[in-house]
Amino acid sequence: MDRWAEYDIGTLIPPAVVQHDMDGGIHQVWVYCTDQRIRGPWPRPSYNEAAILAYAEQQVVEDATRVPEVTADQMVQIIKPFVKDAIADTERLYADVEASNVGAAAKAHILDGLTHIRATLVTMRDTVKAEV
Repeated sequence: MDRWAEYDIGTLIPPAVVQHDMDGGIHQVWVYCTDQRIRGPWPRPSYNEAAILAYAEQQVVEDATRVPEVTADQMVQIIKPFVKDAIADTERLYADVEASNVGAAAKAHILDGLTHIRATLVTMRDTVKAEV
């Protein structure tokens, strides 16, 4: 079975077996899945299309719900640029609010909030630096 032509022109509707070969008595199956990926080959001692399609879609669900394992050091490396950018954004916003025509009382509340946010971000930055 070979349905690559259908896949290539975009008419194959997933889930669908796109290729099924025999290799020394073992069925090798490739499946076009609902996540728009072709998965396989999956070796099987016997061929049951419904079972292989169910298995393929179970793999899609597992991949979609799998939470990646990230070490603390990797997380620090991921967070560092976001914290740095957030501090810079907060400082720009603070300057924009100071220069704005917002009423004095509202401006004071906004600036107090931004000061608190910046202090929290600086603490995060310092904690991240300590973790490296």
